[in-house]
Amino acid sequence: VLRIEQQLVEQNATALDRILEEAAPMDRDALAAQIVALDADITDLDQAREQLAQKLRVVELERDAVDGSSKAAEAAQRAQELLAKLKSASADYVRLKASSLAIARAVDAYREKHQGPMLRRAGEYFALLTRGSFSRLDVDFEGDEQVLVGRRGDDLVRVGGMSEGTADQLYLALRLAAIERHLENGPPVPVIVDDILVQFDDERAGAAFEAFSSLAGRTQVLLFTHHEHLLSIAESTVGPTELRVHRLKNTAIAS
Repeated sequence: VLRIEQQLVEQNATALDRILEEAAPMDRDALAAQIVALDADITDLDQAREQLAQKLRVVELERDAVDGSSKAAEAAQRAQELLAKLKSASADYVRLKASSLAIARAVDAYREKHQGPMLRRAGEYFALLTRGSFSRLDVDFEGDEQVLVGRRGDDLVRVGGMSEGTADQLYLALRLAAIERHLENGPPVPVIVDDILVQFDDERAGAAFEAFSSLAGRTQVLLFTHHEHLLSIAESTVGPTELRVHRLKNTAIAS
């Protein structure tokens, strides 16, 4: 199947590029739905093609079994008609398969352009916050719906399959990546987090402070916490010139 698809792409390169240009401006959700419809059409056409091929074979056997009478001529005519239908179905199959491949390329290009940079950065933060337990973030599909997954080795783990602490680290990674994206195009604004490290163990809490320290080079980060042990982790992770600790009524605030 992969070889057939490669041949389709190679043999229809010009047409695919033209289709790709036409498909690129389309809405991503509409493109995804159209891919599903095209795949269904392709499946139906493929089945029809197989049925026609079987009928053609039957007619050919019938033709071989009769003599040179009018039955042979009728069988030959039927064979030609079925052959014409088979060619038409094959042409439709090639056209729809090429369109499906082109639209899939357009969806991938759109996702790479608009989601790629932020997803990659969030994946880098996620790898840091999980201390390498996860290597990056990816997008997978559940039917027509896109879902965010973490890559751990060769496995893709959905949010529902993550521990509560890992899920918190995922949300923090997404938040930090979104903040960086905002800072690229807008003015710096303070980042305030309130006891977001409750579900983090000490090692991953240290990774979080590393991430906050990196972000603090671009804007102010305020962390509110009532967990005293986080202060020692912050002090051992963040440089003394970057860390300021303020206490309010026995509640520690690291900034």
